[in-house]
Amino acid sequence: MIKKRDYLLIIMLVIAITAPAATSLHNDIVAPILPDDTTQPTIDGPHCGKINTNYTFTIGPITDPDGDPLYFFLDWGDGTTSGWLGPYSSGQTSTATHSWSEPSTYSIRLKVKDAYGAESNWSEPFTIYITSKIILIGFVQSAGNQNEGYAIYNMSIALIIKLRPMDLKIYSSVQVLLLNDEFHGMLGSRFFAVVTWGLVLSEEE
Repeated sequence: MIKKRDYLLIIMLVIAITAPAATSLHNDIVAPILPDDTTQPTIDGPHCGKINTNYTFTIGPITDPDGDPLYFFLDWGDGTTSGWLGPYSSGQTSTATHSWSEPSTYSIRLKVKDAYGAESNWSEPFTIYITSKIILIGFVQSAGNQNEGYAIYNMSIALIIKLRPMDLKIYSSVQVLLLNDEFHGMLGSRFFAVVTWGLVLSEEE
């Protein structure tokens, strides 16, 4: 005959067998969070540049809710990445440097993980315009964005010669981005004949 005490022992044994195993504090990993309760890491740096020139970008500061060390991963938009960089202390600002070999518009993205592998979402794309040395001859229809470091022009009947590698094209209409720091030649309000650093954004040949 099973006694009342034996029933209690059986119940306790069943509970012990079926209860979930205790978990450590870090089994519930939270993705790194950022200041102002945002969910994405941030990049800051130049929005225009020249081929084969190193540019430095600032990452963060980014904080982790547990104060864990953080690692950063950058997609440079040209088919290459930084790999995981770090570890960095939570709340620390860090930097990364990159250069591009081809003129184009590139979108840089960043994500973060903590020491336990919890990853953030990708950041918003950070755009950088990489230019090459060109000879530009053509008529200006209108000026677009005028930013610190560069300006965008809409042009008609334009001749553009890329110097490295050599390439010549004649456009009936073209939108071109030009850096502000280096012009050689004639730069009028309606006509350009210059050697400068530029990038074709859109075109009609």
